[in-house]
Amino acid sequence: MRVFFALFIFLLVIASLAYSQTTIDEPGIPLNGQVEKGSWVYYSVNLNVLGDLSEDDHVSFMLTSLSGDADLHVSITGNPDGPPCTNCIFSEDSPFSEVQTLKKDTPGKWPEAGKPFYIGVYGYTKASFTFNVWVSTKHVTLFDGQPQQAVLVSGQYTYFTYEIQQADFSNFSITVTPSYGGDPDIFVSTQTDKPSRETHEWSAEKYGFDIVNIQHSPDVHPGSKYYIGIYAFVDTHFTILVRDDRTDARIVEGHTMSDLVEQGEMLFYVYENLVQQRISISVEPFATQGGDPDLFVKFGSRPGTTPGSYDYSKRTTGDDSLMISHDDSKVGFYYIGIYGYAVDTKYKLVLKTEEKNTQLDDGATVSGSLNAGEVDYYVFNNGDAFVNIMATLEILSGQVDLYSGKHSRPGPEKHDKKGFEISSSQLVIQYHSPTDETKYYFAVYASANANYRLSLSTNQTVTYLSESRLNFDNYVPAGYYRHFIYEAPNFDNQDVSITVFPYSGDVDLFVSTEYKFPNRQNYTWFSDNWSQDTVVIQSQDPKANGKKLFYISVYGFREHNYFSIIASQSNSTTKLTDGATVGGVVQEGKYTYYAFNVAGYSTIELNVHITSNGDEADVYWSRRNPKPSRQDNEGRSLSYGDEILTLETYSGTIYFGVFGTNSKNGNPITFTITVRTSFVTLYPSGTSYLIHVEKGQYVQFKSYIGSHIENFVVSATLVAGNTKLYIANNGSPANETNNVLINNDWPGNAQLVQHTDKEFKSGNWFFGVYGEEASDFYISLSGYPYGGWLKEGVPMTVQVPIDGSKMMYAFWIPYAKDESAKEDFELSVQIQNAGSVDIYTNQDYNVEPGPGESTNNSTGSGDRVMIFKKADLVYSRPLYISVYGTQGQKDKPTIQLNIARPSVQKFLGQDQPQIVATKANSYTYYKVINSVAGKDLTVHLESCTTNPSPYAYISATSEYPSANTPDTTPSSPFTAVPHEYIQTISRRAYAEDTFFVGIGGVGYDSSYTLFVTSGVDSRPSVTDNKLVDASKDGQLVLGVPAATPSARKTEQFLVYSAFTVEITKDESETNFFTACGIFNFGTLAGQIGSNSGVNFPLTNINKDKKYMVNVIVSDSNGLTAVYHPSYIVNGKISDVPNPSGGPDVAGIIFGLLFAFLALALIGYIGGGIGYKYYKGHRGIEMIPNIDFWRMVFTCGRSQQYAIFDNERTVNTSGFGSTNATAKDQEQQPIQSGGYGSI
Repeated sequence: MRVFFALFIFLLVIASLAYSQTTIDEPGIPLNGQVEKGSWVYYSVNLNVLGDLSEDDHVSFMLTSLSGDADLHVSITGNPDGPPCTNCIFSEDSPFSEVQTLKKDTPGKWPEAGKPFYIGVYGYTKASFTFNVWVSTKHVTLFDGQPQQAVLVSGQYTYFTYEIQQADFSNFSITVTPSYGGDPDIFVSTQTDKPSRETHEWSAEKYGFDIVNIQHSPDVHPGSKYYIGIYAFVDTHFTILVRDDRTDARIVEGHTMSDLVEQGEMLFYVYENLVQQRISISVEPFATQGGDPDLFVKFGSRPGTTPGSYDYSKRTTGDDSLMISHDDSKVGFYYIGIYGYAVDTKYKLVLKTEEKNTQLDDGATVSGSLNAGEVDYYVFNNGDAFVNIMATLEILSGQVDLYSGKHSRPGPEKHDKKGFEISSSQLVIQYHSPTDETKYYFAVYASANANYRLSLSTNQTVTYLSESRLNFDNYVPAGYYRHFIYEAPNFDNQDVSITVFPYSGDVDLFVSTEYKFPNRQNYTWFSDNWSQDTVVIQSQDPKANGKKLFYISVYGFREHNYFSIIASQSNSTTKLTDGATVGGVVQEGKYTYYAFNVAGYSTIELNVHITSNGDEADVYWSRRNPKPSRQDNEGRSLSYGDEILTLETYSGTIYFGVFGTNSKNGNPITFTITVRTSFVTLYPSGTSYLIHVEKGQYVQFKSYIGSHIENFVVSATLVAGNTKLYIANNGSPANETNNVLINNDWPGNAQLVQHTDKEFKSGNWFFGVYGEEASDFYISLSGYPYGGWLKEGVPMTVQVPIDGSKMMYAFWIPYAKDESAKEDFELSVQIQNAGSVDIYTNQDYNVEPGPGESTNNSTGSGDRVMIFKKADLVYSRPLYISVYGTQGQKDKPTIQLNIARPSVQKFLGQDQPQIVATKANSYTYYKVINSVAGKDLTVHLESCTTNPSPYAYISATSEYPSANTPDTTPSSPFTAVPHEYIQTISRRAYAEDTFFVGIGGVGYDSSYTLFVTSGVDSRPSVTDNKLVDASKDGQLVLGVPAATPSARKTEQFLVYSAFTVEITKDESETNFFTACGIFNFGTLAGQIGSNSGVNFPLTNINKDKKYMVNVIVSDSNGLTAVYHPSYIVNGKISDVPNPSGGPDVAGIIFGLLFAFLALALIGYIGGGIGYKYYKGHRGIEMIPNIDFWRMVFTCGRSQQYAIFDNERTVNTSGFGSTNATAKDQEQQPIQSGGYGSI
């Protein structure tokens, strides 16, 4: 009996333990717990501790699985049972973490008065967890290093409190990481317990992950509280973590945790591994932030970075991941260190545990055999959110079931989907687009011995393209395809053109009539150019096999690719949309047609930008003729290259015809076309568009800037005129009163905006370009990590980051049919303000160029030309160009990039000096657009060496002018400067005239500065260019008369820079007459800013040496003027090489000696001849001392020359004549009996 009683008591104790329950007395305080697999842990919360709640208030139950997988169940009648739970108001069995929110007025789910909520945590696996229950009227308490998860509805706040616990606390951070998309923002205060967007001391409002760093303050002590408001911009499930920078933070299994680690520092996490299992850990930098986090893991203690201080590590560039196998794993604590290798790095860290899974590939089939009760696990890695996913299980024998989930352990008890029967032997699970998860898990469970076959496939809905209608806003990730179909009913007599235009990234185009899903291996026609791709299929092309249905695939080449696509037949008309850019194509000698509907009377501007290098197209327009042509139009725009057409028009439809004028290589001419009435849409691809703005007017541009953009640069690169750039990020046009940034730099505006700038936010941005005067400019928007596209010969202005990040550009090296068609390429880099810039290039798509990752590089603070030799280039492949501003400098440098072959015309901006190099016996060519009516166009060339400047030739008709082309005006030397160092040329110009300039025609390599202007010269002027000696009190001082700023400038402040160079003779040894020559040969002796004349004290001058000295005066735009050089001789300044008071003694002595010798020689010869004539000598005998000179000039053989045959002696009496008759001379030839002959 006693034994029975003891057994009863034991069972009662066990039962009470099994159903023990923790009562929650203070909501908002997290509770840590652990649960065994298949067991329960129970909690309860009485209504009275929740406080007085209104009908709109709510209570939240949050379970965060730190390790393993626990499930949350809530009941209002008693402890939850099951699973499955039969008495619960809700059960959450999603993997790892669960949350439920209830309003007080939710029918049937609120406890009766006096009754509690009953909460059960069930161990799907053995798990450690954090549980919390809180109400919307109270704060949630956070503890250092302990993550807390929450769910928040769009437009609402949840409030947290963090209390300082330690007296020696350090800096700490607050991070929020969204788990399934969403956008939580952080607001922090010590003054108000409900900080908000309007009231806070610290905040972070970027899209997605946010972090606030709070520095140690002496005013803060243990017990001090920080109040945190988390605002949901959209519905959000997030993890919040507060951590002291010395804390090992708990990591939440299966959920992304983000943070920022500084360069050279390490942040630590800890994970409790409860059972032996496979552990996967991965870390990756934010795609838009760059950086390089490295991963270190050690069991039992913190890892280090040195060998022996860690058990596992992964430290490749970019993403790092490692796997700890089931057999190698240990039960206990793993410490994870994230080390900032390169720069301060924002990263995403994920830890997962999973059964061993077999990889499923798209389109592949796997077979398996199972005994009853066994299971096989599979995983599919999904990189394309726009596909449907279908898994098909074919049952060959026995009985099996198919389960799937977004966690690694789907099964009968926990799964997202279960296979449904489509036949007695087939089960199917399907996920429809968008499929946002990166991994989908599948499990095959056998209830009896079975054989099966499992296959997985993805597909997307094919998009049908309408005739000549642009299909906007398509996206394709790297390595995936988007599929389209286009039907061309008139293919019998009309060509088909298909054009894809990437807004960002790079895509390739594949077309077929045979393959329904053409790809990189199977296609009929293709185009894989950088940027725009076009396929033109000639009517009745035999490769179409008589078919008129075209299958089109667009392949994503870069990481993220957004594009538009259009398909049309050659005689069709494409409808244009206001402000949208459309890719187009036209054959040489043919037309492509467009139409634009004008809602009301308006000024419209049409821009056609030629994207195929060297090609030409013309534009015709009409209101009445739907097919405007050269013969039937109401207006036209004819110019080389890009076209701008501005029209005043009333409501109705206006038609445009783009005519293919000239194709350089016979291929179709590709272009983009934009029409606008209010603004032009820009995309961050770097494409440049030629735009005109009148004085006092705005041109507005609009672009959507996504949160993934790290840096972007908007630039207005001037061709002529002067502009100001306004930038607004509130979705409204930018102008003088609505802006967040203003740039009025010259020549051209370039503004860098970085993700770290306070002005940055994702959304619609406007860029307003204001005409300070009538101006032509190239507008472009370049975004990193996409990069910008450079067009050959077209300059692009760039402002460069100086925080270690970069801007990246690319230029397509065009196809060359043979070696004779290949040329070198020259990249001109001009620094437009003070600063140092590093350029790195390569042609490797997989490696962004940078330090240690380039084939060419150039660093420094000066202008430069990088030459890419044709033998080193890979043709039909992009050249990638990374631009870094040297870290540590104060201001961001602004530069201008221009790449071209020497034989290709380059656009030449007015009033913008450029340093150019031209090879011997060759020419460099430019195009100049003139928008100033009735002014001379003037070109100045200034040599940078001691060679004369090359010649310049201007023509209005010949695109490649030289000394031999008609209608060409040649340059002439500027006579005020010696050695033809400067060439000038002027030609009468009229508004809208386009001029072509050729430079060269000399037999040596030339380096020179090129400057073109029309109207008022924008450079400073020097009226009195004579430098004077202003020395006093024994100090050598150079006096510089005041220069005058340009009449086009309002500023009066100029910078004077003095240079010296040592010489041995005179100015011919160096070029101290041009600015670039002075920079090349001289040494900076001093620099003074002034609005009047200046005096330069000159030091380090050796009185025993001779120097040249000159001064360059420059304005804030870097435009310069040069004085006439002076000399320093014997420690004194003079405007001549050998001034009085500083005699050239050696020269004087040599001159006197030479004069004395000359006079003596003249006296000797003259006196001697006179004396001998007086004595009766004639002819050669009149020379003084004739016998001596005979001996000298005959080397001592004068006697032999004097012996002649007496019968043949010639009488030479008389000066310069002979006494022999002509007959005697004919019959008696003169002979000599010695050396030589007469």
